[in-house]
Amino acid sequence: ASVKPAPEYVMQKLMPCDEIVAIDVETHDLIPESEKRQPWSRDRFGLCTTTTARTLSTLRGIQFGLAIGHNKDDMKKFEWLVKPDGFEISPRATKIHGISQVMAESNGVAVKHALQQMVSAVIDACAGGGRLVAHNLSFDAGLVYEELGRSPGQGGM
Repeated sequence: ASVKPAPEYVMQKLMPCDEIVAIDVETHDLIPESEKRQPWSRDRFGLCTTTTARTLSTLRGIQFGLAIGHNKDDMKKFEWLVKPDGFEISPRATKIHGISQVMAESNGVAVKHALQQMVSAVIDACAGGGRLVAHNLSFDAGLVYEELGRSPGQGGM
């Protein structure tokens, strides 16, 4: 079986870029089983996803991670642990990412501070020619969008 070449619009997105800007978000809980088998649809960013807006509105970000660079040898890594405010980290989630309630309460920062720092770094890197990537960009960007909406000033920060 032969593999067909990718469409031109996909190839343009894969062209060389100045930097990779990789984001990752960890959450206070896992996606409920009932939400895991949703049909594919377009999210608010136009990306295909199986994550529903309802799921994103109930999850809270507890760690935002960012790696910026040209390759794995020159990546600058950043992470912001969030201090829980009005929610608790589930034991199921802790088993996956290793972040406990005590760890986040002791070492975390306000979500507004974490988002300001991360969004600023992403904007700067992308303005300099970086390309935003993630394992599941629809989920990560959707969660950041929800957290921005919950922050004082409704995303204006």
